[in-house]
Amino acid sequence: MRTCSHTVIIGGGLAATTLVEEVRKHGVDDAISIVSDEIHLPYDRPPLSKRALREDPADIGEYALRPAEWAEQMRVDFMLGSPAMGWDPSSRLVHLSGGRQVHFDRLIVATGAQARVLEAAPPGGQVHYLRNWSDVQALHQCLADNPGGRLLIVGAGFIGLEVASSMLERDIEVVEIVEAGPRPLSRVLPDALAELCWRPYQDARIPLSTGTALSGIETTPRGVTATLSDGRRIDCELVVVAAGSVPNTAWAAGLEYGPDGAIVCDGSGRSSVDGVWALGDAAAWPNPYVDTIRRIEHWQAAIDQAAVVAADLAGAGAESWGSAPYFWSDLLGGRVQLVGEAPATATTHTATRGERTVTVIRRGDTVAGVFARRRPRAMIAGRALLGSDMSALEAQAWCDRTVGVPHQPGKKREFDVQAS
Repeated sequence: MRTCSHTVIIGGGLAATTLVEEVRKHGVDDAISIVSDEIHLPYDRPPLSKRALREDPADIGEYALRPAEWAEQMRVDFMLGSPAMGWDPSSRLVHLSGGRQVHFDRLIVATGAQARVLEAAPPGGQVHYLRNWSDVQALHQCLADNPGGRLLIVGAGFIGLEVASSMLERDIEVVEIVEAGPRPLSRVLPDALAELCWRPYQDARIPLSTGTALSGIETTPRGVTATLSDGRRIDCELVVVAAGSVPNTAWAAGLEYGPDGAIVCDGSGRSSVDGVWALGDAAAWPNPYVDTIRRIEHWQAAIDQAAVVAADLAGAGAESWGSAPYFWSDLLGGRVQLVGEAPATATTHTATRGERTVTVIRRGDTVAGVFARRRPRAMIAGRALLGSDMSALEAQAWCDRTVGVPHQPGKKREFDVQAS
């Protein structure tokens, strides 16, 4: 077994905690330090735009990834509130805030991503971004200070739609959702699935402006006035910006980066510099189910990649990330799930029964992904379909069986839409 004297993990989220546990399972007994810019021990981030936003502010302990005694059990040294500011690969040092330094023999970059900040909407006051626990607390405080306030959401991706759903459950008026792209979820789903996800919001009469950007924010005595690229001005009390994310990697100059700033890795998570690995939202890995090397911002991806990196650190033999990406989101209309990929040019075949929906996503005649709403069992069977050849009629028949509707060969359903 290969060992090292000191493994330093930069980043204190799901990827970091899972990596520690996997390394210890392999019997590696070396010193491990987790360096995090957070002042909190690792906590679960997906609920931030869901349960943590719907409910009144609670103790962050409710969202803790691991119990308080975990660090002692895993023999991990935490360095909290210590953002990485730079590094020196030759001397194996990471420079932290306040002039501190930490030496490493193996370095793992698990810094995740940060919210993409719009120049037209600097955070603070009535303008909020949602990426960490402090963001949730600030938004809750703003809601308390502005009872009955109206909310403008900038961005109609998954985070923007999750925020809208959470706010509606709190009876907070969403005055409008502004999206710079051509439609909601335009960067992540083909037209047919984006339409399916958006329909409950349309039924709830939430105004939507697509192809529209935010031009500026002006503070007023009652709140803010947002100016849009189409010239309109919207008065509201709160603004939540959900315009995507960027990897937290600027401090680690000298590594190979992708176009979005993610650290490019091989199938084991190794970067372009020897002794440095990267995983999670900060990294771009190859995956047999995805057609390009890019970062996969999914909870499950962080877990799966951590297991691969841990095996490599322990010298347990060659291994690569071969599991299918998996994602879920809680939207109006129910939980949606996706296994595999949903390319914009895909052909989709969908069956619906009541609130249940299942879709086979095909690239040519090959199954690229399976999507479901309120049908979690479809994910189990859907994984087995990935990469298989399936005709349009076979895909439609499988969808019919999975939601439990009589199959009528050749009948074109409402959402059987081919992308142009």
